[in-house]
Amino acid sequence: MIPTERDERVRTPAERANGHSNGSLLSRVASDDRVILAVAGEIDLASAEKFSDDVRELTAGENGEIVLNLQDCSFIDSTGIRAVIMLARELEARGQSLVLCGLNGSPRRVFEITGLLDGPDFEIRDGSPNPSAG
Repeated sequence: MIPTERDERVRTPAERANGHSNGSLLSRVASDDRVILAVAGEIDLASAEKFSDDVRELTAGENGEIVLNLQDCSFIDSTGIRAVIMLARELEARGQSLVLCGLNGSPRRVFEITGLLDGPDFEIRDGSPNPSAG
């Protein structure tokens, strides 16, 4: 018999919603002159394509800036970084901009290590977005 380990760690919002830690949960928070999307969970090799498709679906036909609130994003790998960069470039081609906010913990460290905190593709704002601010 193979012993199983019990996972005692605190579950992220995406883990509670999805029942596991793989993948991201994307929800639309507000839409005035911009779209705010809350990301929870992981953006990695297993979930990056679906994450990108979900962002495209939730922002189709919208104008203004697109804000990704990454406060509850627990992990992002190089595939997830690539997905974010490609989305930013797609939005720029449509005359829109991508803003990342709530970046903390391990995901923030990945952006620091890769030099993307000051990159040209998107703006990074500290804190959470204010849905009523423009």
